[in-house]
Amino acid sequence: MKFIKKYGSILVALSLFLGLCLPLSAESRTEQVTRKTCLAAAEASLPYSLAFSENGQTVYNRIVTCLTKGEESASFEDCMISADELHQIVTQISHTHQEFFYFSGVYTYYYFEENGQTFGFEPQYYTYDQPLAEVKKIFNRETSHILSQVGSSWSEVEKALFLHDYLAANYAYDSNSEIFDLYNFLTKKKGVCQAYTDLYQYLLNKVGVEASAVASDSMNHTWNVVKIGEKWYHVDITWDDPLSQDQQDYYGVARHDFFLLSDQAIREREHSDWYWITEEQVCDDPSFEQAYWKDSIAPVAVCGGKWYYIGNNGIYCTENPAAVLLPFDQKWSVAGAPAYFSIAFSGLASFGGLLFYNTPSEIRFFDPVSGKTETLYTLPEEGSQIFGLTMSDGIIQYVAESTPGKISEIKTLKVNLPDMLGDINGDLAVNTKDAVSFGRMLAGWSGISCSLKTGDIDGDQAVNVKDCVLLKRWLAKWNIPYRIGAFVF
Repeated sequence: MKFIKKYGSILVALSLFLGLCLPLSAESRTEQVTRKTCLAAAEASLPYSLAFSENGQTVYNRIVTCLTKGEESASFEDCMISADELHQIVTQISHTHQEFFYFSGVYTYYYFEENGQTFGFEPQYYTYDQPLAEVKKIFNRETSHILSQVGSSWSEVEKALFLHDYLAANYAYDSNSEIFDLYNFLTKKKGVCQAYTDLYQYLLNKVGVEASAVASDSMNHTWNVVKIGEKWYHVDITWDDPLSQDQQDYYGVARHDFFLLSDQAIREREHSDWYWITEEQVCDDPSFEQAYWKDSIAPVAVCGGKWYYIGNNGIYCTENPAAVLLPFDQKWSVAGAPAYFSIAFSGLASFGGLLFYNTPSEIRFFDPVSGKTETLYTLPEEGSQIFGLTMSDGIIQYVAESTPGKISEIKTLKVNLPDMLGDINGDLAVNTKDAVSFGRMLAGWSGISCSLKTGDIDGDQAVNVKDCVLLKRWLAKWNIPYRIGAFVF
């Protein structure tokens, strides 16, 4: 696998004797100045620092400000530090601030020949097809969309599991080994191990779960380490998002073979010679290695506050993992052979209080509350089967092929879904826009109306001010005993 640039060894690419002082301060200096260009590194021999010198902390803050604003340079002639400390500062920033994805890791620094003290920093940024400000907006929009699906009350394990599954199911490994930065990973939906690792670390830290990364030179690979409670665990999303022999993605698949593993367990699964890019820890807890998700190849789904997953023969709820909630009535056949796969190639997604999944020939939804199951689509082609689906904002995408691990086309399914309680404007979402529309409708504005199925929140067969108040309270996170946001039959 293509290894990551900013985890590489130190590279001294340029050394120019200038014989002059850069105009980085008002004070005139006459010492000889040298400029060098380096690449931020994470070597096993480079110690991780939890604290820098007083000057070093000031320099750290100025470089963070420089990178945050996308500036061309940072000056610190009033608080100079050694080149070694500067390199450690830049390396640590590069490893712990994934939001600086546009920083290539290559930088130029300036220092005085006389004492070797550095006083200037110039980062090199990646070049994109849009201005950096727009690139950052797209990054924030894409990551905010993912983060908006994470519940604030979820446990650390649940947050780690959901984000692991989301990335594995919705992104693909870049077999051309070209995409390692987060902007292109988010927009093109594929990347190498660095991209998976950086994005997972960024997302976990944003939801309050401590995460870092390890790297292996012999494997040319990097993956995450995640802190759950007081224990650390290995998570390798790249290897949980496998490629087929044809170097194609298994669509919608999220394996769990490398989720929350101990040192011993991941070593037994062909991982070796790793080192931590932050302070080294020990992963010695095997508690999660026999968890309910271990044999599932589909992402988990959260519906009505409960967690669901797919086993080999159906859909299960974590409240009772010993009993199948919805058995599958079909199996996936092996192309060209009188045999069936032992696993279920079904995707799993939650939307509007329903669970969406696929059989070899159909896409269906299941209502966990009523137990109702309905077929949304039946595959017309002979000789192909549905191998997985994903769903975003009510749009279903799936692949239909003769065998798994082959994608000739990702198809989009447009279906007529039931009405959603509280969805006044009919956009398959319940938010403040619906509350505004509700209020305007009650005030007699023309062109705004709703049905009992969408507006009768309390079920009294009338749409009135009480329903509008209940909707606003639900949006304000009040505990409302109605299924707002769920489909109504």
